[in-house]
Amino acid sequence: MLPLLFGVFTCVNWALPLIASAIIVRSFELTTQQYQLMKSFSLLLLGMFLSSLATLNFSLALLVGLLAAPLTYVQPLSGQPVLLVFGIILNALAPTATLYVGSFYWNIPVGEILQEAAFGWNVWGMNTQVVVWCVWWPAWLIGSIVLLGKPRDVL
Repeated sequence: MLPLLFGVFTCVNWALPLIASAIIVRSFELTTQQYQLMKSFSLLLLGMFLSSLATLNFSLALLVGLLAAPLTYVQPLSGQPVLLVFGIILNALAPTATLYVGSFYWNIPVGEILQEAAFGWNVWGMNTQVVVWCVWWPAWLIGSIVLLGKPRDVL
């Protein structure tokens, strides 16, 4: 049942930035500076968490930092072809997509990876899931919302 639920979550994860960005654009008239502030605070928190994590688990901090590095170049784009290309690149670096790519590369079913992650959490107290879903995923989500945003200056 884990692969099915994770597939549903992946679809929701793909649609969530689109929905959140549409709600933000319709509810608020944000400027480019406000979008940059959202991105800056998100990356500031990501950097603080990763620098703290590097003292405990350097390899996990390095991997998440490398996969989150393109978030520094995200900015609101209005052109459809460019937005589509950057949106695909950003979705390819999502936590869910990297799990699918890793499972394909090592030829391990996604359900088995999720079972081992749950085992690591319950038995060994492994905190990788916490880092992925409470540090990397929110930064990725804010980056996607900023990419899909339509600043008031550009409208």
